[in-house]
Amino acid sequence: MFNLLFSGSKNAWDTDQLMRMDLSRFKEFSPGAEAQQIDAKNANSLKELELVPALLLYEEGLHDAPADDVRYGKLHGIRLENRDLVFRFNEEGRFSRAVFKEFAARLGVTERLEHNRTHWAIKDASIPRDMMTHLAKTYDVAFSFAGVNRAYVKEVADVLRARGVRVFLDSMEQVALWGTHLGESLAEIYDRRALFCVMFISREYAEREWTTHERRSALDRQLRERRPYILPCRFDDTQLAGISPSIGYVSLKQIEPLGLANLILEKLGM
Repeated sequence: MFNLLFSGSKNAWDTDQLMRMDLSRFKEFSPGAEAQQIDAKNANSLKELELVPALLLYEEGLHDAPADDVRYGKLHGIRLENRDLVFRFNEEGRFSRAVFKEFAARLGVTERLEHNRTHWAIKDASIPRDMMTHLAKTYDVAFSFAGVNRAYVKEVADVLRARGVRVFLDSMEQVALWGTHLGESLAEIYDRRALFCVMFISREYAEREWTTHERRSALDRQLRERRPYILPCRFDDTQLAGISPSIGYVSLKQIEPLGLANLILEKLGM
């Protein structure tokens, strides 16, 4: 069994806040026996949906939304609030829309209308194992920094990983990056595959070619978002194109890695 949610509202799934679905759209396109046992008015019944995977998509043809992304993860905190089901989502990775379509029949998505209607389906099928091989990993935070600051940054990453935070740090993803086109892979990560980008600003950061590439990808994402995406941290007062001095930042002159890690955990609500 898994959850399948479509939305026709742009940015519905691009938030770290509460998500919602109209109760009248719950269990549409859900003919299976397992789905019929789920009762939206029973809190214990809803808990069962938190134990199985979820796929979040936008309706086909929706403009100004990342319609090509199919988010994979788990729902939590599901509850009935007036005429809406509200919940949060822990994302673990993404599929392309093309991969989703390739496996649609095996997922139980057989009606054309289902791709173009906001609803919450519960499918009795499981997500095919060979589909899972196409899952692109996503992160809670992606770190962008100059090599000279690596020791400090790695200490922060180690603390966060020990607390279960999914951190992108290039040295920790050598296997995933091995053999890929680094320019394309890094652009994808900083533009689309992290909840936040923690940017460690320094004179060296401003001078490096690769950090400039990462910053531009992060700024592209920032322009599309309605919430803060880039979280600036400053080793010094170096100014960067695209990063306004008025944006709130953390000064690293008097904060140890553990202190910064705790601030990031608070930002993530952990």
